[in-house]
Amino acid sequence: ENVSGEVKAEEIKKRGGQRPHFCSPGCVIQCSEVWCKPGGKDPVGVLEYESVWSLGPNCGIYNLDDVGELNRACNDLGLDTIETGGMLGVAMEGGLAEFGDGKKALKLLTEIRNKTPLGRILANGTAFTAQALGVTRVPVVKGQSLPAYDPRAIKGIGVTYATSPQGADHTAGYC
Repeated sequence: ENVSGEVKAEEIKKRGGQRPHFCSPGCVIQCSEVWCKPGGKDPVGVLEYESVWSLGPNCGIYNLDDVGELNRACNDLGLDTIETGGMLGVAMEGGLAEFGDGKKALKLLTEIRNKTPLGRILANGTAFTAQALGVTRVPVVKGQSLPAYDPRAIKGIGVTYATSPQGADHTAGYC
């Protein structure tokens, strides 16, 4: 509930963010938004569904400010938010942080920014991080992190994950 679309929309309005927002000129859906810190400061851009899920509940993080800062770090570092959320979850499973600790998750992304040995491991993604930490429960298909679309509930997408050259790619097809 703390990271729902409704709560996010209310916070954007309160903070002086922007919603709806055109992601490109002429878009009729206008599902984009601008998330910012209180008072309209330091906008981070869109907190998309997949980003909120992967960096948030997937890691036990239920604070939109923490998710926003993780999203900002991903943007700055050029990291995919789904893959990063998967990697952070595996890092938490491997003992590098407690599930739900958004501040520590952000520090792990600082390791990537600083190109430390740990940062270099984390930057290689979920599958590599799991292997390095000895984690055996790894949410990947063909090395790519699972998005929020669970193939156990949506059988067609499971087939897509299995047959896509990229693995767990929710954009490859949705049956």
